[in-house]
Amino acid sequence: MAPSLPEPATEPSAEPAAESSAELSADPSAPVSTAASSRSRLRRRRVIRRIGTALLVVVTLLAAAAAVDARSGRKLTQRGLMIGDMSVGRMDRDSFDLFLDTLQGRYDSTAITTKLPDRSTTLTGADIGLTVDRERLTQNAFAAGRTGNTADRITSYVRSISRGSTLAVPIALDQDRLRVALRKLDADFGDRPSDPSLRFVGDQWTIEPGNPGQAPDAARAATDIAQRLQRGPSPVTIPVERVTTASNYRDEELQSLIMAATKATDAPLVIEAGASTVTIQPAQLRRSVDARVDGFDVAVRLTDEALGSVLTQLGSADRPPVDAQLVADTVPADDPDSEPTLAVRIVPSQPGSQCCAKESARRIEDALTAKDRKPVTLETVSVEAAV
Repeated sequence: MAPSLPEPATEPSAEPAAESSAELSADPSAPVSTAASSRSRLRRRRVIRRIGTALLVVVTLLAAAAAVDARSGRKLTQRGLMIGDMSVGRMDRDSFDLFLDTLQGRYDSTAITTKLPDRSTTLTGADIGLTVDRERLTQNAFAAGRTGNTADRITSYVRSISRGSTLAVPIALDQDRLRVALRKLDADFGDRPSDPSLRFVGDQWTIEPGNPGQAPDAARAATDIAQRLQRGPSPVTIPVERVTTASNYRDEELQSLIMAATKATDAPLVIEAGASTVTIQPAQLRRSVDARVDGFDVAVRLTDEALGSVLTQLGSADRPPVDAQLVADTVPADDPDSEPTLAVRIVPSQPGSQCCAKESARRIEDALTAKDRKPVTLETVSVEAAV
């Protein structure tokens, strides 16, 4: 008998799976779940559409409001605009111009303390020629929030409603005035630079150059002051360092100095005090003056030696004071046979006068640089008697 072979293995039928799938699809809960999912998606879409619509409406309204505000910017500044601690929102141009007058006045009186390592001084804005750039500040004020793209304008408009915006103040100052003020503060500093001056040598004026030294850094101080005061007119303290510097004077200043010295010494100088008169002729005058650039002006003055000589000559007519005295007078007696008597009387003191008042040097200097040369009259000083 032939051996029996094993029956081939049969693959599992797919029909049960199909039947199972059919049974699942026939599950009455499946349609309910699908419908709920669809309704959830629809609700989400509606919410998103509503939010988007609301945002679009808000953005549109803000854009419209910003556009209206921008158009009004031709006449009014943006609401909530601040300059320093002052509100300038919704101002027209006439009002803003009046505000600029007030702002300049506050800057004129603003205290500015410049502090060197070993000394300090307090100036005002007026002392250093501090000025507000009115034209530029006006342009910035009426353009604030009205430039840039739509998004920028909307952002600026929202900010103006919530907390406003602040403008920096464009200012300028006279650096030469600041330099002079700092040099006066540092006048007795041992290592400061010496200024150039004029001396009449032979038949012409000769410039004697100055020497370099340590001087306050006026350029850096001017920059620091301008930056600090852009925030508004309020007191500030500015540290100032000394830097090595040579002469601070330009060629045109020195040429002006030569012209002034020439004009100051081309005519005799007549100086009077009381009954005395001293006349200095041009040839002597050219060798008796010291000419320098002093601050913003050309200063031509007599040297200390020449001034002392003039005052000494004028002092020859000084009238010294006379002290009070006791004088005994002989008084004859009424009776011829009687002896005369002595009567003591007081002779009052007499004040004197001498040359000259403290402002004498300034008067002579003013006469040297005046347009028209006139005699200089110096005041004498009254001197009281000791008794």
